[in-house]
Parts: sequence; C-alpha cells; structure tokens
Amino acid sequence: MKHRDRALFGVAMACLFVSGVAGLIYEVVWARYLALFLGHTSYAVVAVLVAFMGGMAIGNLVFGRLADRVERPLIGYAWLEIGIGVYALLFPFYQGLVHEAYVGVARAWQPGTAILFGLKFAFSLSTILLPAMLMGGTLPLLTKLLTRSVGEVRGNVAALYFINSAGAVVGAWLAGFVLIEAVGLEATVLAGATLNLAAGLGAYLIAQSAVGLAGRAPIPVAGDEARPAEVFSPSDLRLVIWGIGLSGFVAMLYQVTWTRLLALALGSSTHAFALMLITFIAGLTIGSALIYRWRSLRDTMSAFGWAELALAGSVAGSMWFYDALPYGFVRLAGMLVRRVDVYPVYSVLQGAICFAVMLVPTICLGMTLPLASRVATADSGRTGSSVGRVFAVNTLGTVLGAVVSGLWMLPTLGLARTFAAGVVVNAGIGLAVLGRRRRVVVGPIGLLVGAGAGVLVVGLAGAILDARWSGTLTMGLWRIPEAPATWKPPK
Repeated sequence: MKHRDRALFGVAMACLFVSGVAGLIYEVVWARYLALFLGHTSYAVVAVLVAFMGGMAIGNLVFGRLADRVERPLIGYAWLEIGIGVYALLFPFYQGLVHEAYVGVARAWQPGTAILFGLKFAFSLSTILLPAMLMGGTLPLLTKLLTRSVGEVRGNVAALYFINSAGAVVGAWLAGFVLIEAVGLEATVLAGATLNLAAGLGAYLIAQSAVGLAGRAPIPVAGDEARPAEVFSPSDLRLVIWGIGLSGFVAMLYQVTWTRLLALALGSSTHAFALMLITFIAGLTIGSALIYRWRSLRDTMSAFGWAELALAGSVAGSMWFYDALPYGFVRLAGMLVRRVDVYPVYSVLQGAICFAVMLVPTICLGMTLPLASRVATADSGRTGSSVGRVFAVNTLGTVLGAVVSGLWMLPTLGLARTFAAGVVVNAGIGLAVLGRRRRVVVGPIGLLVGAGAGVLVVGLAGAILDARWSGTLTMGLWRIPEAPATWKPPK
C-alpha cells in the first residue's frame, strides 16, 4: 500500500468512526427530547426511527448520486460533517422554536385529538430530518473517494460500514450510560456536535493541504487485481435490490420483536433499550468486518444468498430456547446482591443475554449490505449512486419494518408468528438468490407452493410456541430475588 493510500484510508476510517459515535449519540438524545414533546416514549422512538431512517435513506439516494459528479469527495464529506455539527449546535434552540410554532398552530386551529397528535408528530419529524439526510450522504461519498474499480466496492463498503458501526456502538454506550446522566441532554448534543465539527474540519484541512489526497484512491484488497471483476446481469441487480429492501424490513422486524421479547424476559430498565441497541449494532459491525477480511470470496451474489439463509436458520433455531430466557437470567441475577453498586454487573448480565439471543443473526445481517453493494455496482464511475441506492432501499425497508411490525404484526400475530414471518422472508430471499445463480426456474405453481409453505410455517410457529412463550415470558421472573425450581410455568 502506498503511503498516500494508507493515509487516505486512515483519514476516512477515523472520520467515519467519529461520525458513527456522534450519530448514535444524537439518536438516543433525540428520542429523549421527543418523548418530552410527544408525551409518550414509544411514540418518540417511532418518530425518531421514521425521521432518522427516512432522512438517512433520502441522503443515501441524493448524495450518492451527487458523489459521482463531485471531483473532490473528501471536501464534500467535510461539508456534510460540518453541516451536521452546526445543526446540532443549534438543535436546542431550534427545537424550542418548533415547540412554540406547534403550540401557536394548535391554539389557532384547535383540531381534534387525532389530528393534533398527527400535527405534533409532523413537527417532531421536522426537527431531525435534515441532519439525518446529511448523515446519509457520508458513506456514499467516502466509498466514492476510496474506489477506483468495481472489484474494490465490496471491501471498501465493508470496511467503512464496519468502522461506522463500531463508532455507533461506542456512541450508544456513551449516550445511554455516561453522558446523559453526567451532563444532561443539551450538553450531550453539544458533545456530538463537537465530534462532527472535528471530523469535518479535519477532513477539510487534509483535503486542502494535500490536493492529491482529495482525489480517489483505493483500499488495496489482496488478490483483487489478480482476478477479473464479477459481472452481474440487470435481473441479478433487481433481485438483490428487492432482497436488500426486504432484508431491511425483516431486520427492523427482528429488532422490534427482540426488544419486546427481552423486555418480558429481562425486565425493562433505564438502560435495557441501550443494551439491545448496542448488541444489534455490534453484530452488524462483526458481520461487515468478516466480509472485509473475506478476501478469497469469488461469488458475491451466492454469499448474499447464503447469508440470508444463515440468518433465517439462526433465528429459527434460537426461537426454541426463548422460553428459557427468563429462568436463565434470574438464575444468574440471583447470584448478585441487589444493591445500587452492583447494578453495573446486573446490566452486564442483561447484555450477555442480549448477545446470546441476537449476536449470530445480526452478524449475518451485517454481511448483507457490503455484498449487495458489490452486486449493485456495475461501473466504478457510478459507485456513489449504486451504493447510495442499496443503502437507501435497505433503510426504507427498515422504516416500513418498524411501522408494520410494531403497529400491526406484533399486536395481530403475536411474538412467535412475527418471528416466523421474518424467518420465512429471509429464507425466501436466500433461496431466490441461490436459485437465480444456479439458473433454477420456478413457475407460478412453485411460487404458490412456496407461499403456502411459508404461511404454514407461520401458523405452526404460533400453534407450537405461543403456549410455551405465554407461560414463561409473562411470569415476571426478573422481579423475584430467587429463581424457582424449574423454568416451566405452573399448570
């Protein structure tokens, strides 16, 4: 690796790590701010999720296209980070203005309760949509900065996604466990702004002081130069784009459903959601790192299909042990003395259970985006728009997954059937992709049989697991100081 390439790689990784830390700080803090405004924590989480993910999707798409026309991507990236930092500095003031505007409109209009809540929700979205759009533009710009050939796309996206997710883990921990409690919401936002401004100014100064570094340079991946780039057809691209969108939908379905499951099994605490978020993002981090290190991979599209099947298999296998989680946790927690100074150890136990449940599936999820980005990129001249489109479609899927699973699937289908529906979708994506690579043609009858089998799996999961889960997960074992003799509920 040339010295200039090594320096550019280091700059990109450092900046995106810092950006990831700041991004999750904002997400946690915005949820707290909007809970005060909306008056309900669950509504605040939905508002933050829709605005944050929706804004990221718009940013992925818009700035991904712009990245291919920008001569100096590092300068463009620097201005995005500076813009996010400036907005964060103004956020407490701007949020107050939005609140006053809402009160003025509500008093003048005096709408009904449903419209009033919709109006409040819309004003909430307006407070965080813009910075989320700017955040969505950072990864496509840096991917364009570092990529000269399509053979580098998979490794570059994996490396950047890994480092950004690693920063996000640190940011979730800092906001959830340290900063908010120590210095409050406003100062925590200012801390995030400082990080964005530091990343932006650092990138800008480096680009200005060494014009050559502001151009494009690759991350060398051993063996890429020695083998020809993979070629994918337009139908391959369409299938993978649909697959990554559905995968995003199911990813958020799992996150929402795991959150509900673990709240029943472990209890709800101030830090419970932060622990689940840290675990989820940690798995994504490991998965993207594995793709970056998998330098001998020859068939990217098949790897995408196998990752989806592994995700389906890991969730399906773990579902049979979910009813034992409350008992296992209370057995471990029973070894601790219930004092304030022991609470950090209690939180570590909660985190260990979260990792046991979520780590393997989220590692599989973390592998899918870099793989899909490579399939979607046919021309190095359109790296930014291709990667931006993949991330935008995936992110829009997560928004729909959060809304549909949280507001309809969980209340209507229940935990077991919702999990099973996700497993069926992941398995369907994997089988479709692998069948495509092996030129297997499935007719209408085959599709109907597959759909019927999926419905049957969902129904059987509910019939078999609902009774088991409803007994153990609703016992509230985490409330009692000593574990019962058995994890099975009384008859």
